Amino acid sequence: MAQASEDAGRAPCAAWQIADFTFSPELNQLDGPQGAVHLEPRTTAVLRDLVEHAGAVRTREALLAAVWDDAFVGEAALTHCVWELRKAFGDDARKPRFIQTIPRRGYRLIAPARRPAARQLAALLAVAADRLAPPDDADIEVGQRLAATAGARRRFERPLEAVRYAVALRAA
Repeated sequence: MAQASEDAGRAPCAAWQIADFTFSPELNQLDGPQGAVHLEPRTTAVLRDLVEHAGAVRTREALLAAVWDDAFVGEAALTHCVWELRKAFGDDARKPRFIQTIPRRGYRLIAPARRPAARQLAALLAVAADRLAPPDDADIEVGQRLAATAGARRRFERPLEAVRYAVALRAA
């Protein structure tokens, strides 16, 4: 259960854009040109850690500590997660485009990683809002106020704010 407590301390991340892929940590999913790939929770945690430290070398010890916390596991568990990620990305360890092995040290995410633009995120949230319930007048009013005051890099403190923002953008 160490993973759950660690995730509870992190800010929610709707999605990351990694080259042509969209990584959704909360869904344990990687969407790419060939479709969606479900990732195991530990594999998701490894990718999330690599994305949060994109470009930097993450030692095996740091990854093991971040993903498995106090659980006793060998490096083979980490190696297996990296193998799964390379398979999902269609990456080659000898000519990496996404995850580079740093011999005797660890791994590094070499592909560009960024959070999607506010409009893309709003479009994703609009789809979620459609599935929840149709907006009422109060949702639209609050959403329009949020849309009027929100900057391009608006951070929402509550998920409902984000949904209302998405609804307002959809209605606009």
